[in-house]
Amino acid sequence: MRGNIAAYIPTLNSGPFQTLNSTDAVMAEVMPVHVQEQPEPTLEEKLAAEYERGRKAGEASATERLEARLAEERQAHDAEVAALRETLLSDQAALLGEGMKAAFDDLENRIAACVADVLEPLIEQQIACRIVASFRDTLSRFLEGDQGMLVRVSGPEALLDLLRADPGGLEGRIEYQPAAAAELTTVIGETTLNTRFAEWMAQLRLAMEAE
Repeated sequence: MRGNIAAYIPTLNSGPFQTLNSTDAVMAEVMPVHVQEQPEPTLEEKLAAEYERGRKAGEASATERLEARLAEERQAHDAEVAALRETLLSDQAALLGEGMKAAFDDLENRIAACVADVLEPLIEQQIACRIVASFRDTLSRFLEGDQGMLVRVSGPEALLDLLRADPGGLEGRIEYQPAAAAELTTVIGETTLNTRFAEWMAQLRLAMEAE
């Protein structure tokens, strides 16, 4: 179906817009805005506020003084610790020196005692050998004119063994008689010969103790 398309478009029959002039102005009622005023603080509130400000200021001042005092205390403490350390080091050095001297003295004494313990038997053996040899030589001189004479020698087994081991010219002329004595002893006529071994050993021990 064909027709004019304009027939289907509606027509708006509203008149032209009405303009407003100054006489037609509508006055809108303006509502006043009321600003609520803060109430005046009471005396108690003022005092509380002042107290709070004073408290905060006091805390700040107290904190500052406390930090300063702590700094002073730390410095004093560090100085005291340093002085104490120096004193301890000095005392320790002195004690260490005394301790080392005492330790060396003790070591020296122990070494001397050990040396004495080791050497004394050796020295005693050497002295015993010399004393027995001297005893044998003296006895030989007494018996020079009596070639067939037998003599009896008594004494400790250790010294008798030394004489047996080296009788010299007295081979076969000595009768050995063990006895609970410290010396070798023999009697020739009215003469008594002995080794004086105990006397020599006593002098040796005194000399070692004196050192």
